[in-house]
Amino acid sequence: MAKQSLIQLIQKLNDDDNITISKFNNDSKEIFPYQKISELKKIDFTSEIENLKAGGGTDISKAFKLAYDSMTKDNCNKNKIRRIIIITDMEDSLDKELTKFCKKISLEGIFVTIYNIGNIK
Repeated sequence: MAKQSLIQLIQKLNDDDNITISKFNNDSKEIFPYQKISELKKIDFTSEIENLKAGGGTDISKAFKLAYDSMTKDNCNKNKIRRIIIITDMEDSLDKELTKFCKKISLEGIFVTIYNIGNIK
């Protein structure tokens, strides 16, 4: 369900919107670097998303930092809506440091959305 939702979201975005997609468990890895949707649609991004597998831990902090670094390293357009979307099973909890980090980046105009898929333990 999460994979199909992500694919549908990408298909509905405008070609001049920008996106970066990363995966995370015990570690974080960028799957698609920060780029325009039009560039992402030139490759078979759906198979890469379909091949994602759950496993390992859930280090949300690393995922947030990777997304933030990717979004800010290229001085992405601050006039556009900037949002970090995390899809997780929530096995890792949001600690105080991560909460502070989310508040800090919100002051920079970067919004955070977290979708919980599965059970919160």
